Amino acid sequence: MPYPPPPGSPGSGAPDEEPQKQPAPFDYNERLIGLSEEMGGNRPAFNARKERAGQGGPLRQVLTIAVSLALVVVCGVVVYALFTRGDDAATIAGAPTASDTASAGRTPSGSASQGGGSADVSGESSGKPDWPETSSPADPGDGATTSRSTIGPEHLAKADVPRPWEFTYGDVTLKARYLSGKDYSGCKAMLKPAIRTLGCDYAVRVSYKAQRGNLRMTHFIYDFSTVEAAGEAAKKIEPRHVIPPAEASLPDYTQGWFKVKDYGKYVVYTMVTASDAITEAQGKEYTSYGNTDLGAEILFRM
Repeated sequence: MPYPPPPGSPGSGAPDEEPQKQPAPFDYNERLIGLSEEMGGNRPAFNARKERAGQGGPLRQVLTIAVSLALVVVCGVVVYALFTRGDDAATIAGAPTASDTASAGRTPSGSASQGGGSADVSGESSGKPDWPETSSPADPGDGATTSRSTIGPEHLAKADVPRPWEFTYGDVTLKARYLSGKDYSGCKAMLKPAIRTLGCDYAVRVSYKAQRGNLRMTHFIYDFSTVEAAGEAAKKIEPRHVIPPAEASLPDYTQGWFKVKDYGKYVVYTMVTASDAITEAQGKEYTSYGNTDLGAEILFRM
């Protein structure tokens, strides 16, 4: 039976779930002071610091406070004197002051090196308009994409994927054994021209088997060089654009799911095929979590 599944079969995998905040395994305060015998420790019981107001009398308390304040004042004076002396020495040695630094940004363009100019607090360049390359780095929020174009590791291969694959999230635990994989120097054998021409450089395929051989999960990883090209491809790619080899799907499968998502400059297309022994919920879990977990692994390698 060719992939994708026939009409009427389940479609794409379940959408990603929002991360849940897991409770801490213990109270950190209790862990720090939990040294008493009641909690099974062999150390002496934890004793909180007790007030000792009645042992020295009011006069002793007043004297103690006065001495403490005097020490604080003396230390402050000493520190201030040291810093003031250091600033004076720097000024005498000819180090630029704040006013000197500010005026330096108004030097003629002929005396500044190309690409010069000092940035102020707001991040804008103080260089002259006729200086090349003096503008401040573009803010990603303003639509700049150059800094995002290389998100993701430089290169991926089948050897980079987990073997075997084990995943746990909350009450969900999924396992799969590595079956086969292949590195492709290009994308022609794995992707139709409609998507390949968007800029696919090379592809990687990895296949897993799970649930006593009743389920097969295959990931196709496509490198599109830039974040922009990967995002565009992820929006357009469909099962009819993917060219899976025979070993990518379960023989005589009766149902299937797929999920596609971009991670940096990579697009991960996950297809899961299964027999009737697999429930729809299981199939969608392998599809959705398998894709998301591999994507996180890719971004972790940046």
